[in-house]
Amino acid sequence: MAEKRMFTKSIVLSDDFLDMPMSARCLYFTLGMLADDDGFINSPKAIMRQCGASLDDMRILIAKKYLLEFDTGVIVIRHWRLNNCLRSDRYKQTSCINELEQIVTDKSGAYFKIDLVEALPDGKNADDAFGEIPESVQAEIPEAEETKEIEAMEETSEVERKPEKKPAAEKKKPLAEREPVNDIERVEKAYLRNYSQLHGLGIIRMERPIINWAASRKMTKDAIRKYGVGVVLEAVRKSMNSRFCITKGYTLTTILSAGVLAGLVNVEKPPGRTSLADAVSDDSLKNISF
Repeated sequence: MAEKRMFTKSIVLSDDFLDMPMSARCLYFTLGMLADDDGFINSPKAIMRQCGASLDDMRILIAKKYLLEFDTGVIVIRHWRLNNCLRSDRYKQTSCINELEQIVTDKSGAYFKIDLVEALPDGKNADDAFGEIPESVQAEIPEAEETKEIEAMEETSEVERKPEKKPAAEKKKPLAEREPVNDIERVEKAYLRNYSQLHGLGIIRMERPIINWAASRKMTKDAIRKYGVGVVLEAVRKSMNSRFCITKGYTLTTILSAGVLAGLVNVEKPPGRTSLADAVSDDSLKNISF
């Protein structure tokens, strides 16, 4: 079903239409937006509740012949064909087939019920049953050639609106397989190197770390701003010897937390002691993707 709906100015700005209460006019516009592609509404009462309209508003629209009512409770917007001109590839026929078979269109394109026309005296036609459509309205009904031009313009505008497909960006390699491009990545790569070494020694069971990247990168940025990247990298190196960091799962957020980071920054390595950090090589990162 089409998403766009239109209204003919000569109808909705006419004195007859504007003489109706605002609530009735609001109901008409709401029905026009929610009707199917043939102008039928099979649940008018639900729409009345939706826009706060009353039964009197519906009766006014029916009495003034803006709506046609069927015994089943279905209604149809009489000037639907005047308001809307749908492309064939967007049109979806109404599900109200029985009601559709009870109406025809007059020379202006407005709906009228067959039974009302059949009941007219000889010499009378549909215009006598519903009143003449103003010439200004009839002039707005597009001819077949005009309709084709409108459809062609819509197709052109749709093509123009479609964004051009951009070539897929080259997938970035994991940090473990490339050089870091900034200080934050330098800290992250040092951490991944440590983690890989601890896993290789059997100290950490999980092969890959669980990292909240948004939190860790904010903490890394704050730490670099406070201490400098050299101090932070040294703290990450020393974290391999921290029992507290290891028992907490050896996460980057634990290492960069205020208390732990301050302690690592101030810790000096005992003389003659070889730390795990001294034994780490770049080869230990090959088993971790990032």
